[in-house]
Amino acid sequence: MIAVVCVDNALGTMFNGRRQSRDRVLIEKLMSHIGGARIWMRTYSAELFENYAVTVDERCLLCAGDGEYCFVEGDSLAEHIEKIEKLILFRWNRAYPADRKLDMDLNADWVLECSENFCGSSHPEIQMDVYRKANEQ
Repeated sequence: MIAVVCVDNALGTMFNGRRQSRDRVLIEKLMSHIGGARIWMRTYSAELFENYAVTVDERCLLCAGDGEYCFVEGDSLAEHIEKIEKLILFRWNRAYPADRKLDMDLNADWVLECSENFCGSSHPEIQMDVYRKANEQ
């Protein structure tokens, strides 16, 4: 599974019990990046992808298979770490008072494969970072 998460400067994923952004350009960028691959998500996230074919299941982290994407908002990834092949983080240069944070140690277990900056619809600068597990090629 390739997990996709939106984070702020402090790796926050949710604040005040809600998502950090509804950036339209970010969604377009992600869907362009994944091509025709399957993307899973919970019902909460599906409204962001109303113009795209997505697979909605509350157990998306359990259901997503090898090479499939899973858009994650607020869920723990630590308990699924063995299943995650790659991690895509969309970051913006703001810090929100986060209720939840990314619960993975990027420094210990992950290697930055590539990074790209683009202008979003709600944030002037968004960075897309793609990570792979440190012990894999």
